[in-house]
Amino acid sequence: MKAPPPSGGAETQGPARPALKEQGFRLRSPARTTTGRLDLPPRQDARRNKPQTERASITDLSRDDLKEALLAVVDKTWTERDAAIRAAARHLGFKRTGKRIRKAFASAITGLLRQKKLESAGSQIRRP
Repeated sequence: MKAPPPSGGAETQGPARPALKEQGFRLRSPARTTTGRLDLPPRQDARRNKPQTERASITDLSRDDLKEALLAVVDKTWTERDAAIRAAARHLGFKRTGKRIRKAFASAITGLLRQKKLESAGSQIRRP
C-alpha cells in the first residue's frame, strides 16, 4: 500500500511559517503549489518607483526624463553617442538597449544639441 503524498514542502510548514508571514511574505497553500515555494512580495524599482514585475517601456518616460538621464551620464569629456545612450538607459534601469530605446535617446540628444546643452563632433558628444 502506498503512502499518501505530502501536502506541501518543508518551506511552507512548521514554526517558520508565522515568522515569514510577519515579515510580509505571502505563503501559498499546499493545495495550490507542488514545489512548496514562497510567494514573495514584488521588489520595487527605486528609479521609477514601479514594481519590477511590470515591464517598463521607454514610452512611459517623457522626453525631459530622457534628456535629464543623458545629462547625468555625459560630462565634459568626449563620449561616443552609443556609449552615452547605453549609460543613460542603464541609469534609468533598463537592462538592454533595443531599437526603440536607441531611437528615443537619439531624439533626446538632437534636442539637447539644439538647446546647446551638448556639443557634437562626429559621433561623439560632450557637455559644453
